[in-house]
Amino acid sequence: MKISSSIAFLGLSLACASSLLAQQYTIEDLGTLSATPTDGVRAAGINNRGHVHGENDRTAPGGVGIQQRSFWWADGLLTQIAPPVAGSTWKGDLNDSDVCVGNYTFNSLDFRGYSWDAGVLTSMIVGVHNFTKPSAINVDGFLAGTFVSNTVVNLVFRNHAFVSRPDGVWLDLGTLGGMDSYGAALNDRNDVVGKARDQADVFQAFLWSRNNGMAALSNLAGTFTEANDINNFNVVVGRSKDASGNFQATRWNAGAIQALPTLGGLGGNAKAVNDFGEIVGNATNGSAQQHACLWTNGFATDLNAAIAPGSGWLLTGASDINELGEICGTGQLNGLQRAYKITPILNQGRLSGFQPGFAGRVNTLYGLGFTPNATVAFYAGRVAGSTITSCGATIGIGNVLWSTTTTADAEGRVELAVSIPRQAAGVAILLQAVEPAVCLVSELCAQQLQ
Repeated sequence: MKISSSIAFLGLSLACASSLLAQQYTIEDLGTLSATPTDGVRAAGINNRGHVHGENDRTAPGGVGIQQRSFWWADGLLTQIAPPVAGSTWKGDLNDSDVCVGNYTFNSLDFRGYSWDAGVLTSMIVGVHNFTKPSAINVDGFLAGTFVSNTVVNLVFRNHAFVSRPDGVWLDLGTLGGMDSYGAALNDRNDVVGKARDQADVFQAFLWSRNNGMAALSNLAGTFTEANDINNFNVVVGRSKDASGNFQATRWNAGAIQALPTLGGLGGNAKAVNDFGEIVGNATNGSAQQHACLWTNGFATDLNAAIAPGSGWLLTGASDINELGEICGTGQLNGLQRAYKITPILNQGRLSGFQPGFAGRVNTLYGLGFTPNATVAFYAGRVAGSTITSCGATIGIGNVLWSTTTTADAEGRVELAVSIPRQAAGVAILLQAVEPAVCLVSELCAQQLQ
């Protein structure tokens, strides 16, 4: 249940979670929509409610060919996102309101985008041609993706990246001087990243913003870059070829590129970044095997070492991470391709910070790791220090300026809507939660409001 409150103090990067270098996780198999065990399942995105969007192969009737079905996973159950006519649906993304986007077979010639909300699929098409593929949706329902544009090169209509508003108004983002561009992700400021061909017909990672248009990001002296994700602090992640021709997982901050470490092998690919700056994707190890990887503070962690041994899982890639540190991805379970969700094993509750972290609007605070159905009290202030709460617990905030309570759900998760005044922009705040009945204190969360 979402509870509303308001915050009246004035004045992040985020710093809510404890160090994840030694973090261990529980793992869940997301299951399958198929009666054929060898049909693959893939995860695409995870939101701050811990819900997952992905895609499932399904052997077609008669055992000939494959149909894809995208899905929404919540509370241990897969819900199929079915096309309105015979055909396939493909994965894209989901936001914190559980709205999923992707594309589907409209007929033998048309492939349209969709948004799916609480079981209702809405068709969308950008432009006048037969292909629209939304790849990302943000907190306000803005979309980014790829469509077939009116630009003709060599007698072929070219693919272009787009951004669209919730009312359907859309914008062609163009290219970097070449033929095509592809939109991959956008943040809650509506900045878009992806890849676009330049005048030399080489793909370059781009960052598009309303004020500056499309700009190429730097590379590692190779011939190819692509951006896969962007957070609300404009940290971009993706991959770039190095001078040796190997793909390296990369991070861009203020336009400067950094190659992320591997797991002992030659390369990797960074797929997603949260507002803590935690990055997930894949990297090769010393045996040239691709493993799911988490990068924190410049260090690479093989996620296979962070789950219980003997689970039957080989985690080959991670596709997304939320602000609570939950991760989804794709791997092999007893030799079969399956999607997974891993959840941090916590000794204290954890807070997401206010999401999206923008002043002058309603934000949502998410939490994980509390006692199921317990009352949870929240505290916020601007000064580090020590305050004793009513139950006798000590929190790390020296001057509490706001507090409220809510109730955790049956899984120990909390969700609280908070109205933050416009004048709080630029203010650094501290957040912490306490379970009064047992005086349990959550991790301390530091956040810079924007």
